[in-house]
Amino acid sequence: MKLSAWAAIAAICVFGQAVVAHDFKIGDLVINHPMAFETPKTAMTGGGYLSITNNGTQTDRLIEVQADFARVMLHTTEMKDDIARMLIRKMKPLEDLSEELTRHLKASDEEMIQFKTHLQQQRLRYEQLQNRTTEYLHRTQMQQWEKDGIDPVCDDGYGARADQEIELELLKRKDELGLAT
Repeated sequence: MKLSAWAAIAAICVFGQAVVAHDFKIGDLVINHPMAFETPKTAMTGGGYLSITNNGTQTDRLIEVQADFARVMLHTTEMKDDIARMLIRKMKPLEDLSEELTRHLKASDEEMIQFKTHLQQQRLRYEQLQNRTTEYLHRTQMQQWEKDGIDPVCDDGYGARADQEIELELLKRKDELGLAT
């Protein structure tokens, strides 16, 4: 989860008044007692404090901290022999997550290859079905023509009627209309 603005509360108002806020939640994360102290005008650094508690079942990682000023650092406080020590937290999310990211990228690549293969197979099946459909339609049309006594192949090769057929057709029409002489 990216907590860029919320984690920066630790350094809010470095050169301003003391700020104390109530606890608040972001999903399963609880931001506890965020506060920052006013610093003198000549101070080069300031400090802010908060704690983040994850009440969820899924692990979250703080991967970025941002602020409206030049530099923000995260520190962890560790108690050892009744002495509080401040440990600087170095954030290198890509280095820490590189193995996980590599694994996800490889899995995505494999899924993409499988998808492309499946898509190619579906295209081939579609083309085969188109060809079969065309063949079936041609076959059934030929059968219908044979049934009706129509010769699909004419003498001129273009499907045009021969001159004799045209004359016979004209005579039939004239007879039907009663115009025959």
